[in-house]
Parts: sequence; C-alpha cells; structure tokens
Amino acid sequence: MVFNALGWAGAIIYILSYLLLSLKKLPSHSKRFHGLNLLGAIGVTIAAFYNHDIPSVVLNVVWGIISILSIVIK
Repeated sequence: MVFNALGWAGAIIYILSYLLLSLKKLPSHSKRFHGLNLLGAIGVTIAAFYNHDIPSVVLNVVWGIISILSIVIK
C-alpha cells in the first residue's frame, strides 16, 4: 500500500511539473522542473519495482538519470 501511494505521488508530481511547464510557470531549463521530474521518477520507480513492472522501472530510472544530469550539468 505504501509503495502504491509513492507511485501515485510520483504520477501527481509528473503531472504537476508538466502542467507548470505548459502554463509557462516553470521554465524547462530550471532545476525546479528537473527536480520535480526526478521526484516523480523516484516515486513511480518504487511502485513499479514493487509491482514487478520492469518496463516502467527502466523508463523511470532513465528519466531520473536524465533529470539528475540536467540538474548537475547546469
């Protein structure tokens, strides 16, 4: 139950970051945008791993790595 709650939280964070980007409230190059994406990736990855959803784990790990690189390289 906790793992699924983390997955839902991650999904909500993904949606929030995309909404803020689309409404031009958050620039795509900001660390805050990439930080939200990283948090979303972590939450969804945990839930996916718990539910043995390997394609989703791989997708979200890669998404998280991209987010980390985007934060660090700036």
